Amino acid sequence: MRSLLSVCLIASLVLLVAADWNREKNEAPFWKVFCNSEQVFRGRLDSIVNPGTLSGHVHKVFGGSHFSSSVVGRTPLEEFAVTKSAPCTTCSIKEVDNSNYWTPDLYYRWPDGTYSLVPGSGLTVYYLSRRGSTGKNRTDPNWQPIPKGLRMLAGDPTRRNYDGSVKHKAISYVWYAYRRSRRPLTLLSLNYNGGGFQEGPSWEGLATNQCSNDNPEMGFGNNVRACPPLAPYVKGNNEPGCKLANAVPLTENLGISKPIKRMPGCWTSTGLLQGCDPSPKGSDNSDVYHIFSVSANAYLSIDLASPNVLANGSSKLLTYSQLWGFSDRPSGRVAIRSEESSKVISAQHTAQMVGRLSDREEWTIVEIAGSNSTVAFKSNRNNLYLSVAADKTLSASGKSISSAETFKLSNPDGGYVPKDDGFNGFVRALSVKPAIIQGSN
Repeated sequence: MRSLLSVCLIASLVLLVAADWNREKNEAPFWKVFCNSEQVFRGRLDSIVNPGTLSGHVHKVFGGSHFSSSVVGRTPLEEFAVTKSAPCTTCSIKEVDNSNYWTPDLYYRWPDGTYSLVPGSGLTVYYLSRRGSTGKNRTDPNWQPIPKGLRMLAGDPTRRNYDGSVKHKAISYVWYAYRRSRRPLTLLSLNYNGGGFQEGPSWEGLATNQCSNDNPEMGFGNNVRACPPLAPYVKGNNEPGCKLANAVPLTENLGISKPIKRMPGCWTSTGLLQGCDPSPKGSDNSDVYHIFSVSANAYLSIDLASPNVLANGSSKLLTYSQLWGFSDRPSGRVAIRSEESSKVISAQHTAQMVGRLSDREEWTIVEIAGSNSTVAFKSNRNNLYLSVAADKTLSASGKSISSAETFKLSNPDGGYVPKDDGFNGFVRALSVKPAIIQGSN
């Protein structure tokens, strides 16, 4: 009996070649789930390895909006029920796949020993089936549904070399870059962690030639709309954005805007730094800020499901949505960069987050009354100041500095992982309806 699932997580710098998985005849199910640049969370959480607490290193997480730190003692079937009930996903197949997929982030080590998080565009998940080489597993593999509550973990975070063992063969990678570089890159844990909670719509339909490469319209798994059981669930181009259902109050510096002295969790390229505080408070948080609007009495915040920047962040729950960094520009000005999305504030009529970086996204930080913590931001685009309107939106429209153009900067304390991930009540409700989480496919 063979499992239908083989998941390969592919970060933006990794290329997986699967052309030889069935040389003679590709009549088994094969499709891809695309998780592009929109992550649902980035930070030190791993609900499989470190439930209810910090993980040892940074992950970029895609998929369903019910991702969380989880809690100690929650069963895989309870976690499945939480994950399956997510209202949206950042990946390409909705409703029937609210799985979460995550990988460690990659860091670049500069010659001075500091580290920068390497930008990445996303990942691709390969759902492919592998026949046995002989006997009935080759002629009649009897594909089975993915079981409820399935969780997958691959790799070893302490690995620093390759010895050819089965554990090491669980992970493979190929460098894929536009320009050659001899400078070192540090993959923080040298592993990929993936959590899959897929429940299929029709396994009989998936295990047919319609959803295999025998159907030329499938295009090696790229065109999932050609697979009838999955076609209704492929997301369109105009689907609304998806954000984490329960915000996590973590705010440590991940090294997005400027290099950091050490990677979060006290990691260096040679291993753990001894005598270092691995908590978020011990991270190098000196070059990231919460930006407080004096007139709105609230913090600048982004919403991953919207391009707008708003002055509506509450001091009661500061998260990566309210964390900012200043990327130095050759002109001497700065780009105001979100530490959650990596995008920058553009001087539009209404300030919005954009992925591009030109001189129109450059700002001059103007100190007020000689204080480097009370400032205004002057746009290079029109020489006007970033201003907060009555509806909490921002624009580069201030001709002079008043309270609407005044902001206060403060460094974060790193944040924490709450004891309740926000789903304990949901799980308690399941206990009176055991049929929801008992049994198997």
